[in-house]
Amino acid sequence: VIRDTIQKPTGDILKSDVSAIKTLQVGGKGITNISGIENLTSLTYLELNNNQIISLEPLKGLTNLTYLELTNTNISALESLRGLTKLTSLFLANNQINNLDPLKALVNLNSLSLVNNKIINIDPLIGLTNLNTLWLSNNQISDITSLNGLTKLNKLFLDNNQIVSIEPLKGLTN
Repeated sequence: VIRDTIQKPTGDILKSDVSAIKTLQVGGKGITNISGIENLTSLTYLELNNNQIISLEPLKGLTNLTYLELTNTNISALESLRGLTKLTSLFLANNQINNLDPLKALVNLNSLSLVNNKIINIDPLIGLTNLNTLWLSNNQISDITSLNGLTKLNKLFLDNNQIVSIEPLKGLTN
């Protein structure tokens, strides 16, 4: 995939060959190990959908990312995303995620998709006040009080959860 992107069919791939890559779309390529991706330090857009990623650790240093799509990748741990503070769009649908704590620092997020995971507690989303679109459908969420301060939200998807009251949403006028 990288060889195609940099148009280098043979020979060693050097850091200098990949350091300028800004966009990488490698959905459905049977990828399990993304080590080496940490050398793509200029990446701003990364799509890894429909792969069975073992670890997100190599993403840790990709601090220029603004768009990240990891839908249907079987991931559960988000710790490696904690420092990706330039992210504005993050798509994590159809995974095994249950702990959102690593997302607390991603305050520049505008769009966040967490559809079809194993999420119960959404309290870590409290500080993500720039969110305007939030997908939380098909989880195990019952308490949505944490969303009441996300006043920039204009699209919110909560279907197929165990929500007991929508009262906390009354102040979300957008």
